[in-house]
Amino acid sequence: MGLTRKEQLENVLKNLDAIAGVEGSAVVTKDGLIVVSDLKAGLNADTFAAMSATMFGAAETALEELKKGSIEMVITETRESRLVALESSQDCILVALVQEKADLGPILGELKKAAGEARKIIENE
Repeated sequence: MGLTRKEQLENVLKNLDAIAGVEGSAVVTKDGLIVVSDLKAGLNADTFAAMSATMFGAAETALEELKKGSIEMVITETRESRLVALESSQDCILVALVQEKADLGPILGELKKAAGEARKIIENE
């Protein structure tokens, strides 16, 4: 018997979270509901999901209004961390919390790869 869709997505997140500098990740619907989450203790997953989806949706709306193409990724930076959100299907986004001092280049490559893997899992229900 194969893994369930949820287990497959959890494996994608576990692989991401094993990367140095990634503090946690989640796949959330664009409506802000958690599909799967691998967030560290102390983070409110529901709020994280809802606000990440809101941030992504606001950027998506702004770009559509400006006729600058469809959104691929949103990066928000603070002094302590970065929040990176990528579209992983028509209805979901992959969100990762990345340490501020981490080398973002290689992490973005891994995030794009993970978003593609999540897309395949989600779309092959």
